[in-house]
Amino acid sequence: MEGQNAHISEQNESLEDQNYYKQMPGQGFEGQVQDNGLGQFEEEEEKIQQKKTERKWFWAFPQIEGVPPSPRGGHSATLIGASILYFGGHYYGGKKQGYVYLNDTHVLDLNSSRWIKPKIQGTPPKPRYGHTAILAGSRIIIFGGKGGKNQAFRDLHALDPVTMTWYQGPEGAGAPLARFGHTANLVGGTKMFIFGGWNGKDYYNDLHILDLEIMAWSRPNVTGPAPSPRQGHASILIGNNLVVHGGFKLREDQLKNCGLNQGSAVNASYLNDIRVLDTDTFTWSRLRISDEPPEARYGHTLNISGSDIIMFGGWTVNSGNRAKHEIKKEQCDYFMIWNTETMSWKRGKYIGNPPTQRYGHTSTAIGPHLLIFGGWEFSKAQNEIIVLREFNQEQGASGQNNNTLGGTQSKGSQEQSQKSIKNISDHMKEFRE
Repeated sequence: MEGQNAHISEQNESLEDQNYYKQMPGQGFEGQVQDNGLGQFEEEEEKIQQKKTERKWFWAFPQIEGVPPSPRGGHSATLIGASILYFGGHYYGGKKQGYVYLNDTHVLDLNSSRWIKPKIQGTPPKPRYGHTAILAGSRIIIFGGKGGKNQAFRDLHALDPVTMTWYQGPEGAGAPLARFGHTANLVGGTKMFIFGGWNGKDYYNDLHILDLEIMAWSRPNVTGPAPSPRQGHASILIGNNLVVHGGFKLREDQLKNCGLNQGSAVNASYLNDIRVLDTDTFTWSRLRISDEPPEARYGHTLNISGSDIIMFGGWTVNSGNRAKHEIKKEQCDYFMIWNTETMSWKRGKYIGNPPTQRYGHTSTAIGPHLLIFGGWEFSKAQNEIIVLREFNQEQGASGQNNNTLGGTQSKGSQEQSQKSIKNISDHMKEFRE
């Protein structure tokens, strides 16, 4: 099945793994403290200061000129200078068409807020969704995905974004098995890390590395508590830490064997654990996170903004019920903030009308802002551009016109981002187990 119930994975996550969220050291205390009347005052003062420094956000729906891509989900988005290049994806065309897989390329010019349909040279990849794309040097590298007739891919393709020419990559010995719903991250500028995914039947938690300088695959030996097999998870690289969150996994034979408890089996298949891979030592660890974690989900995105990691979207076990019972958007957790200073989750504070819930979208960080495109709202594919801006009370949404995309990240902003990433990476070591 595709779209709303498209993803089924392999084993049930253990209770220990799904709920490995512990109280941070230093939170809570034993014994009694003498009340001198200042405790409550200090607590209230701390709350006031937190409220002053708490980041707020603004949802904007900018006007984009040009012809937009058709609605889609499961596509890829790659930031290149002042442009974002979108490739592939799929949508449901009704009973007559079924699922339509795409291999078209579209460019969003951030400076002019305009869609561009480039002239393509070479042979593009076959139509697909659930693939990955990374920018390595001057090339966009595409791996894997799923196309028509339930065909999963293991091929490599490279796109030159200057000449818009596609090149077929070598298959090579040691390449990962065909898969989709995996993640890909560029590490050290020369290596592409592939983790997880599935082929429609089997689900993976293997790690593969493509050395882009010699185009050779390897599969390193890893240690530590690795994530369980999954697909539809989100990943993000922070320094030398590869963070993996969530996903989905349930085998169809498990569903058949659980009798009347199918609902419980499906519920337990949504994941919300966080695992971290040290990309230098290939050691997996758990992270201690305080507070209640977000609902388990798949098809979501993670982005860094300052010292925060922003999680948006995803399909959860309650996604259908939210629409059915018209639960207020403020009570939903499809926009969550992971504060890396306190190692805690919280709902994002925002003004403006938020977008509908979605999954299978892309989210691109441009400075402190996020640019979201496409995805599925239940089984309906989308093609709107949504911008999440940091809100400044004095300047409005970061002092920018909300009908523009904001252009490129300044040099100062890039340096600040690199500093934040290093701080997060260093701080994260204290909470790894």
